[in-house]
Amino acid sequence: MRIFNEKEITYKGKPYNVIEKRDAVAILLSIIDSETKRIAGFHFVRQFRPAINKSILEVPAGTIEENELPNVCAIRELREETGIKEINEDFLHSLGAVYSSPGFSNEKIHLFVYSIYDFQYAERGELSGDDKDEIKGMFVPLTDIYMDNVRFEDGKTMLLVNTYLSNLKDEYLGID
Repeated sequence: MRIFNEKEITYKGKPYNVIEKRDAVAILLSIIDSETKRIAGFHFVRQFRPAINKSILEVPAGTIEENELPNVCAIRELREETGIKEINEDFLHSLGAVYSSPGFSNEKIHLFVYSIYDFQYAERGELSGDDKDEIKGMFVPLTDIYMDNVRFEDGKTMLLVNTYLSNLKDEYLGID
């Protein structure tokens, strides 16, 4: 199934190559400590990306299917890339949407945060989806992010983590 089309358009007499691509979702999985009610860290996926020929750490993400709503896609991607069986849509929050590369593509990425208490105790099944053998889950403590012990190379992941953390109140972060 093809998820993009390349075409040439003309703007003010100049030709431009444009990629028309389906919209996508990206979900930051926030892990909350049930005792302190503070953020313990985040669950990311390490996935091989052929376009850059390496594995990178990123948030669960994926392309929205035809006639699928962004929040429905976000839930599907969380199940596929984390194995979480029961997802409560009340804990899924939209942070809006951004264009991934507006200089040459119309792809819009819908950004979400999903919060869960004590991820290690969540009922999980096997990973599913096309890339299940290439995806490895990884918990990253909040302190590692603040101490710059983790380097993100993926733009949507950097944007989600930074946007989420910059909008939280100190008590959720454990800052006194």
